[in-house]
Amino acid sequence: MVSPVRTIISKIHLELTPGYGHTIFLHKPEGLSVVSSAEHGVGLFSGAVTPDTIPALSQWFHRVEAGGFPASSTDFYIGADSTNLRMSGPSNSIPLNIGLYFVIDRFKIGGGFVFEPLLIGDFHATKYRREIGNWRPDIRLAFVKKYYGMIGANIIRYNRWLVSADARIGLWNPGRKFDMALIQKSLFYNVGGGVDYELSEYFHLYARPSLEFKSYTLSIPETQTGIKHLAPAAYMQVGVVLRLPDMPKCFIKDCKTQIDHQHGDKVYGSRVHPFWKKQNPNYGENYPTLIKYKRKNRKKLNPY
Repeated sequence: MVSPVRTIISKIHLELTPGYGHTIFLHKPEGLSVVSSAEHGVGLFSGAVTPDTIPALSQWFHRVEAGGFPASSTDFYIGADSTNLRMSGPSNSIPLNIGLYFVIDRFKIGGGFVFEPLLIGDFHATKYRREIGNWRPDIRLAFVKKYYGMIGANIIRYNRWLVSADARIGLWNPGRKFDMALIQKSLFYNVGGGVDYELSEYFHLYARPSLEFKSYTLSIPETQTGIKHLAPAAYMQVGVVLRLPDMPKCFIKDCKTQIDHQHGDKVYGSRVHPFWKKQNPNYGENYPTLIKYKRKNRKKLNPY
């Protein structure tokens, strides 16, 4: 009575979820010394120091830029092996996700794409923060793209509420402003839990908090040194999930039936019932509350 093709298609779900993300970029300049100057900022270096110049890197986040620091301008200096120093910087983003997955029983499998404008903040040292000060890379906005595969399962259902969990693994590209010739990236790993509220069997409101882990290593040319950047992130995404009906709309244009109904040996959906409203299988009413009980008519003697 229901087409096998439509039955398969109805298992496909489309997820559209914008949201908010917070990423902490963290790196440890192993094998590199740190120099801080009020005039020239913060630099990393491993080469020999001359009486006049310190061969420090002025950029080491998205690209490598070498620029000597005048030795006379040095305000603070830390040797490569003198302390367990780390640099960290917060970043905020607005990830825009589109996902497509197939539901089999309680399990789901699929993939998707994320476009994530990323606003990059200042870096600061975890130690000697006052002496070193903040360091600002010369990039403030990056456009990150991600492609992922996903596997998950529905865990709990209560009335219209559905709780699920899933893992997403894939490739990511930090954008054209990063020197990809010097960068080696890891895969990204994202784990989270979803909460669906079913407005109807075809239209869900959806929220998904998640944690993500990824990293990349920026190689310094003409050396054997690379700076590894960790980029753990937390996300909160809110949007909708859509799926196609498993039966076509009734072919009779003037049909006012609000429930799924049969003509011949096939079952058809209602032409008048909105797809975003819950379909009651017993009567399928669009407006189950009588007119006289609606709030706007509560003071009328004759609401009709």
